[in-house]
Amino acid sequence: MNRQVIFKGKRKDNGQWVEGSLNKTEEGNLYIFNYYFIPTISVPSEKFIEVDSETVSQFIRLDVQGEKVFEGDILDSEYIAKWSDEICGFYLESKFGSDHNKLMSYIDENNLKVGFSIHDKQ
Repeated sequence: MNRQVIFKGKRKDNGQWVEGSLNKTEEGNLYIFNYYFIPTISVPSEKFIEVDSETVSQFIRLDVQGEKVFEGDILDSEYIAKWSDEICGFYLESKFGSDHNKLMSYIDENNLKVGFSIHDKQ
């Protein structure tokens, strides 16, 4: 299995999105390192970018246009990609209520596209 585990979060210094490996310090600060690496020290270097923990999201899959879908992304202004402990997986939460929630495969079946993240001001 060749699956990439990628996270994104908004930089604390300028609010821009950054993607990569997620790292947490002993103090609880979250950093994203946007290159492949093997951690050898616990002290963040200048290559680590501190991110707002409230905006950190995990990569789930690609949409029909090949754009990355992350937890918290809004697709076609109707669905939010979310994690469910109940089903132990990601699903699409509908703004029309739980009766309209869908499995992630619904993206392909209905050509859904990523619009923006719930963490973006729209």
